[in-house]
Amino acid sequence: MTARVARGGVAAAMALGMLMSAGSVGAAPLSVSPDGFTTRCTPTAPDSDALSGLVWAGDVAYAIGDRGNDDRLAVLDTATCTVNRWIELDGTIDVEDLALDGNGTVWAAGTDDNDSRRDTVALIGIDPDSGAQTRLTLRFPDGPHEVEAVALTPRGVPVLVGKVGDGTAAVYTADGEGAVDAVADGATIDLVEAGPVRASAMDGTTRPITGAAVSADGTIAALRTKKDVYLFAVHDGDAAGAFTSAPVVVIEAPEQPQGETVTFTEDNALLLASESAGEPTPPILELRGAADLVARGGATATASPDPGVAVAVVLLAVVVGCSGGWALLRRVRA
Repeated sequence: MTARVARGGVAAAMALGMLMSAGSVGAAPLSVSPDGFTTRCTPTAPDSDALSGLVWAGDVAYAIGDRGNDDRLAVLDTATCTVNRWIELDGTIDVEDLALDGNGTVWAAGTDDNDSRRDTVALIGIDPDSGAQTRLTLRFPDGPHEVEAVALTPRGVPVLVGKVGDGTAAVYTADGEGAVDAVADGATIDLVEAGPVRASAMDGTTRPITGAAVSADGTIAALRTKKDVYLFAVHDGDAAGAFTSAPVVVIEAPEQPQGETVTFTEDNALLLASESAGEPTPPILELRGAADLVARGGATATASPDPGVAVAVVLLAVVVGCSGGWALLRRVRA
């Protein structure tokens, strides 16, 4: 065998190897119907008709309304959704989401900016035991953005996702992976853009992002719209990186009046909540087994090569193989 033929065989093998490793590129996510959701409980507090943020922590949950209802934090019983007590808040500015850090501090995200006039947004940390509060400023690198979806990694790194639904929403995170509990009260955290959101519904449409969450163990992340929920596998705690990749699961959300909130329980059940939009207060909905869905979605993506990549790599293998074959034929005839 000539060196040229050998090189052709090696190149063909490499091309086929590329095909085998191309599985997760562009693969369709696992599609899940809303049938598996059940009612966890229904909030009864006066402010629950404007529920905008929710986090779960063992046998208690924390909930807050949006503008006009965001001056206090509700501490809920997770079995009944009744309010055990209220924590009064200072200086909130239209809270759109809640997140929980690894120390048990609840962070209220005052991020809404319907008119896109704010270069900075606020995070207010609340100690549930003492009621003590910490206020941080987050500064965008490129001007104002409307944001309703905010999450924290288990290390306390904030991740913000733009609301716009035209396919140009961006993901922002702390410059230098700054954790919220590692800076002083009143500090400013500079944000950097991590990249665009790549999530879309199964029909290819995009809708405004209204909520975000990262599981307590840091392995799963979720974004929601009023119609869909996207689940992502998180690697090495990089939630921002997960949100800029394609989701491995797309869930059709049950009908809700105004779906705003997504969170996880400590055992990775997925919870959805909604504002009432003038209707009776809707229940908090639960879907068990989110981690299993992500594992199945990841396996499907790995096993399903992107058609475009597959065709290109196969053609490359054919071309390379044929060139080696012609070289061998010329060698024999000579």
